[in-house]
Amino acid sequence: MRQKHDLLMLVLVAMLCCALVPAVSAAQFDAEFTAPADGAAIHSGTVITAQITNLDAGDTFKYQITSSNLDTTGNTVTLPDVVLPFGFKSGSSKTALKFTNGVSGATSLTIKRHSDSTEVNQNRDPYSGNPDITIESNIKADTYDFTLTGTKTGGNVGIDFSVSGTVDAPQHSTNDLSFTIKEVKTGTITITISDKDSVVKQKSFTITQPPTPPNPSGGSEGYGGAPEGPAGPVGPAAPQQQAPAQLAPVQGTTATTATIAHNEQGQVLANYEIETDPDAGYSSSVSINVGTTAVMGPGTPNPGQPVGEISVTPLDPATVTVDTATSGTFSFSGLAIECGPEGAQFSGSPVTVSFTMTAAQWADALAAVNGNIAAMTIQTFDPATNAWVEVPTVVDPVTHTVSAQVTHFSTYAVFYKSQAAAGIKTIGELAQVTPYQPRVTTAAPAVTPAPTQMAPVATPTQQGGIFDGIVNWFNSLFGKK
Repeated sequence: MRQKHDLLMLVLVAMLCCALVPAVSAAQFDAEFTAPADGAAIHSGTVITAQITNLDAGDTFKYQITSSNLDTTGNTVTLPDVVLPFGFKSGSSKTALKFTNGVSGATSLTIKRHSDSTEVNQNRDPYSGNPDITIESNIKADTYDFTLTGTKTGGNVGIDFSVSGTVDAPQHSTNDLSFTIKEVKTGTITITISDKDSVVKQKSFTITQPPTPPNPSGGSEGYGGAPEGPAGPVGPAAPQQQAPAQLAPVQGTTATTATIAHNEQGQVLANYEIETDPDAGYSSSVSINVGTTAVMGPGTPNPGQPVGEISVTPLDPATVTVDTATSGTFSFSGLAIECGPEGAQFSGSPVTVSFTMTAAQWADALAAVNGNIAAMTIQTFDPATNAWVEVPTVVDPVTHTVSAQVTHFSTYAVFYKSQAAAGIKTIGELAQVTPYQPRVTTAAPAVTPAPTQMAPVATPTQQGGIFDGIVNWFNSLFGKK
């Protein structure tokens, strides 16, 4: 009986151990995709955010991106601005890449860390016998760029990319992991987040070409903001009017883009500045500061969604429509840019739009405003009224830069005010507004009477009034107070 009792106890212990195995291997943390919104299409550069909760030190974390049908723009797929809010223990992290189809020959994987610009690269030649690339480099909490390169064979490209390791001590109970995929036109990607071998969350996204931006000069298909002012957009947007010309970039130039790292509320996590294509013949830039909340505004396809990418395009002046109602008040400088995405709105800190002219362009600008730099102004196109609206502008004559702080993205251009609009008066107008007035003085008692009375000089006061007017006009002309 004793032997039977011991045998029964052993069986019970074994069954208990087997029952505990699934619990030990089950996922210890949770994951949920918070952006983009369900059903929303994504494009090259769209930020994908996964919220990781209940993550503890010692957990085995892995995120994996797979696809078999990426239509890439070249031989490279990039994952820029990957925000990893937690790190892995030294010696435990691994980044792996495999091109599953559409690529032949040598391949490479590059990892760049933003905080110190550390870069690790590994190549795989076609004769190695192993097409996979594995980099066992320590990955700490930071922002990274991953570059995947391989020679295309002409069709779609397939990738299997992953980052994994044993989690170091997380700083927060909730962590937002965000990443993007660029240099891809279309395709489907699947994101898998795992703990050990257990899938915690998996979701597929369809990448499409972004829609054609609406014509800021009008167009019934577009969307836009309300007129820009010191306090931001004012009032709801009215239906847009059809414009005679479609905006186009300066010939030979392309849009410049930057992927924006942000949290789930849309707050930007770093400072960003992008400049227009230098072939435009002038420099224009858009800068966003850390902490700025950047979200899509009302009337856009995804209102409230954080902005994942910004762009700036130099515009061909021949395609910029100037409304005739203000053509006598303002003249167009020929400098214009389109900031995207159209309808993006900013709060917490404004965004700065700047135009920097060459020496020749600055000379032409001074001639256009007769030396009065206060007559240079940045305006934004309001599709609701089909007209340009002034934005408070700052002009730096040293750097030849005209800039403005804005609260939404649209089309921005530099205009010159006419003399009348800028408050500049001609010599004749100055003479009319400063007519001769006799000077009235009170004579002081004389100690001794003057022997003779001086004859009045011919209208010195009148001449002085006109001269003062001319001096005032020149001071106004050159911005002197």
